Amino acid sequence: MESDARKFICDLIQDEKSINRVFHKKAIIVSDKVVGCVGLQLDDANKSGMIGYWLAEEYWGRGIMTHAARQMIDYGFTNLGLLKIMGWTDSNNVASKIVLTKLGFKYVGDGTVTKCNGKIVPINNYELTNPE
Repeated sequence: MESDARKFICDLIQDEKSINRVFHKKAIIVSDKVVGCVGLQLDDANKSGMIGYWLAEEYWGRGIMTHAARQMIDYGFTNLGLLKIMGWTDSNNVASKIVLTKLGFKYVGDGTVTKCNGKIVPINNYELTNPE
């Protein structure tokens, strides 16, 4: 988890320096402590984004991620003009599925993804269309 967090932060710093940003990410801070992150990876050609997030386990179950993700979704639709936001969860990650469904995402099918360690895992895909 720490190595994933370090890579995530390095990618964020690199993207912030870019003229054509691909990522829009925000830290989740509780009591002056970074406890997670939420972000959108943009696909300008399709006016869409892929939402991603993580939260330290001791903060799970408090509605923090739902609140943070809702703010990022609103930002994507309102400020970035996205038409659709997609998301996926590990098929076994029930909590993440709950977050997406609370936010109005609809299940659109299954797939697989290759993690950075090379492991292929089954996923569930979701999407949310801009209501305007």
